Amino acid sequence: MRAWLSFTSGIDLLPEVDSTGSCYQNTDCLLPHSDQVENRRFAFVFYFTDEWQESYGGQTNIYNCDENCDPTTVFASLTHPRNSLLLFEVSEKSWHSVTEVVGEDHDPRLSINGWFHTTRPIQPRVRPPLIRPRHTPKDEVDLTVILTDKLFGDILKEDLKKAFNEYDQMLITLVIQEVLQESFSKKVLDELDSATWIEKGPVNKRWIAEFDVDGDDCKGAIADFVKALRSQSMMNFVEKMTGFEFKDPQNTIWAYRLTRGCYTVLGDEDAEQFVKDGPSVDYWFYFGKSQWQEDAGGVTVYIRKDQETPVLLCPPTVNAMAVVYREKDVFPFVKYVNQLADEHPMYVFGLSVYGGIKPAKDVNEDGSGDAKVEQNGA
Repeated sequence: MRAWLSFTSGIDLLPEVDSTGSCYQNTDCLLPHSDQVENRRFAFVFYFTDEWQESYGGQTNIYNCDENCDPTTVFASLTHPRNSLLLFEVSEKSWHSVTEVVGEDHDPRLSINGWFHTTRPIQPRVRPPLIRPRHTPKDEVDLTVILTDKLFGDILKEDLKKAFNEYDQMLITLVIQEVLQESFSKKVLDELDSATWIEKGPVNKRWIAEFDVDGDDCKGAIADFVKALRSQSMMNFVEKMTGFEFKDPQNTIWAYRLTRGCYTVLGDEDAEQFVKDGPSVDYWFYFGKSQWQEDAGGVTVYIRKDQETPVLLCPPTVNAMAVVYREKDVFPFVKYVNQLADEHPMYVFGLSVYGGIKPAKDVNEDGSGDAKVEQNGA
């Protein structure tokens, strides 16, 4: 096949041929990507599954591109019969994906896929990172109108402060449930249900609906919540909770909606921006009508640079607050939301606070420090 492809295309191909097997089962998918890695020149996929129907999902979507070579609309959506072959040239425009496989009453989607190579060097397109506007904390607000009394209790505050002070690196996540005042949370949820949400792309970076916290639609209880998160009162709360000192603190806020099919992707340019931004204390607030299944997706995943295994997971939990101390070489993204998600959306407000100075870790007489244990739940 390599000789035929080289003759047909007029392109000299290297002897090297990569191949691997793929098995897609219920809820499996593959997000948009271009296959541009090293010196790949042609990609191939050979399909084995019998009687595959469109209703099963698992279609290969091929995308149109804009002037920046970012994928836009779906050019073709292919359902592959057994003993069929897909072959295409790899380029900065060869964006494709595999849609989510639906159902368990049929065989898995099976294929062998791989690449032919040339000596052509890859010229990666450097895309700008997503940079959210920063704000300096200001104004005093009454946080007890928004947050429950449990967050202001001395015992919980001391436990949280101790947990943050015991860790050298980003090895902590605290998920605290029932943190929002019920009446206030209901007002915010009602407004979020009727708010204007804008789908954000391009699909190679993210596909998720966001709410403009600085737009004209930000009013009522939502505006009160945003003001509270940006307030000096919230900054004081963060300092008491973490035990950190903050020098010239700044914060960013991101509001997004979790529904089936949404996700974000972490690119090299985003990782570099997180490193430049430095460490942060991240807060995640969740609004919704019902809890989701554990494996429905929508989890905020934290990974460390050059490692594939997640460091931490923050699952979406109604009326909960997740707190994460993030080192500068650890980066978050939102995992794909699959068909198991509830029909009612989950709404998330993300608050990141920068400028924290972590206290020196207490050292015992023998020179050792306190043991490090991941915290889950409070």
